[in-house]
Amino acid sequence: EIIKGPGSVVYGGNAELAVIKIETRAPKAINGSRAYAAYGQGESARARGYAGYSFGKELKGTEISAKVFWEEAQRSDRRYTALSGGSYNMNRGSDLGPKSLNLYAARDGASTRLLIDDYSLRYRDGVNSPVLSTGSARVDFRSIFYEAKYSWDVSDSVRLEPRLNYAGAKPWQEDNEDFPYRKETSRLTASLYSFYKPANSFDGMLGGEYYTDKVEIDPGTGASSAAGSGPRRTYDNAAFFGQASFDAGPVNLATGARYESNSHYGSALVPRLAATRVYENFNFKVIYSQAFRAPSIENIRLNPDIDPERTTSSEFEAGYKASENFFLSANIFHVHI
Repeated sequence: EIIKGPGSVVYGGNAELAVIKIETRAPKAINGSRAYAAYGQGESARARGYAGYSFGKELKGTEISAKVFWEEAQRSDRRYTALSGGSYNMNRGSDLGPKSLNLYAARDGASTRLLIDDYSLRYRDGVNSPVLSTGSARVDFRSIFYEAKYSWDVSDSVRLEPRLNYAGAKPWQEDNEDFPYRKETSRLTASLYSFYKPANSFDGMLGGEYYTDKVEIDPGTGASSAAGSGPRRTYDNAAFFGQASFDAGPVNLATGARYESNSHYGSALVPRLAATRVYENFNFKVIYSQAFRAPSIENIRLNPDIDPERTTSSEFEAGYKASENFFLSANIFHVHI
């Protein structure tokens, strides 16, 4: 699902212009085991082969699922020739190797998920040299994600949801004559969400979040990509946010705000206000919101004085349903970054 427009009020500094929401199949939807495999042949060598397996079941009130994927492929089995004239055979020199594991379990409002993603590739066309003289270079992208959360219905109208998340990555692990690069990052996040819905005409959400980012740089990493002070750095971030929607008579209103403070780049405050309504076959919405994009660890290390990007968005949309098969709408928006 693609949620258009700034979403920083709820999702923070990674939702400056939109939010992409991905949901995997629930154990009940799998309800058993599924396996698949494929093979592809190139002109003179194997082009790709992959296989996957998924399992999902509800067992005595406990939902469990497991999904695994493995692939080995290569971009070509032909000969590559650079503009300089240097060339090499791409067979066994242009490998692609994605692998992933997804484990999930839930019972009585508590759930936990583990995701492991391991992607690697191989190449020989260099950055500074047209063709690497030392042979093919391997690049690894390895990530691990873990989440534990509990959904507690305090009453018929109040629900609390504490969450604990961990994300660790070794992005772009590479060691060759052009670009030695080895860094390790991690983020540990603790958050609490509260949801309140006393009636159909009102619902609200309040929350708080705290996370710590850490980066460690291997001594072998090239000086050009190790900018900043020291091989280890830590950044802390705290946020408070809330939003509410209610029937205000002639229109439905939704309003919210987020305040975030980072140990390095300071604070950001972003509001959001929306009005929507449907009158028989006519509908409209008016939205004003602000958002921000938080600098990544690499942004901060390359430019310690960097500030968050700040975005202001205004939008008006109107639509008319002329018949069951004909709908007309117009949208005007302005986004300033």
